[in-house]
Amino acid sequence: MFQRKLAAVAIGLSVLRCSAFGGSDQTSGGSDGGVPSGDDGSAGPDAEGVDAGSAGDGSAGDAAVDATKTGDAGPGIIFVTSADFQPGSSGFRSASDADGLCVSAAAAGANTKNRAGWVAWLSEDDGGSSAYDRVSKKAFGSYNRTGDGLPIGSLDLLPTTGPKNPIVYDENGAKQTKCALGEGVWTGTAPNGTLQPGTTCTSWTNGVSGVGTYGDCSQGAGAWTAFAQLTCASREFLYCVEQTQ
Repeated sequence: MFQRKLAAVAIGLSVLRCSAFGGSDQTSGGSDGGVPSGDDGSAGPDAEGVDAGSAGDGSAGDAAVDATKTGDAGPGIIFVTSADFQPGSSGFRSASDADGLCVSAAAAGANTKNRAGWVAWLSEDDGGSSAYDRVSKKAFGSYNRTGDGLPIGSLDLLPTTGPKNPIVYDENGAKQTKCALGEGVWTGTAPNGTLQPGTTCTSWTNGVSGVGTYGDCSQGAGAWTAFAQLTCASREFLYCVEQTQ
């Protein structure tokens, strides 16, 4: 509709020129500069215009995260780590420590080393921080997985319908087969993306007693982030979510 309005204005100007000067004026039928169209019904174009901040990945029809929370339409990447970690161990005593583990994994990964910053999908009791709140501040509009590049979806879809395709590929693009064999991904997070109180191994400082919520990376819906609980002495993987600059 925006293009039709531009065309109508151009025709009107041409008619005015013809009336004023007695001559004809040829105008080019160029486009409007490629205004992008959104992929999501709620964040995309309405009948009158286009919200340029709502474009998704342009190929998979992923719903876009609210443009006020995103600095880039994406797609970004979410991967599961190839290495597993025990709470309370050196390098993993908080959610921010887990962020550092994601950064290190991504820097060494064949499919992730040239990407932006990273945050672990991890909640913790200390401060009541939730995984969704931690990663949504600089989220991309949509996410794909490594390996085959299939869409995961927008961050806002994860707490509702879960990933479109299970997050089973690691930073090297290899399939993490251990998830299907019983090893999980530490999250401390309920299906809706919020903290699951009392299941974060004392904010990831305790690797001896207590329990932690874990997800199954081979599944979707709520199980991807809240499959069951394990003793904190276990070693599990992490989900790493790419952030915009």
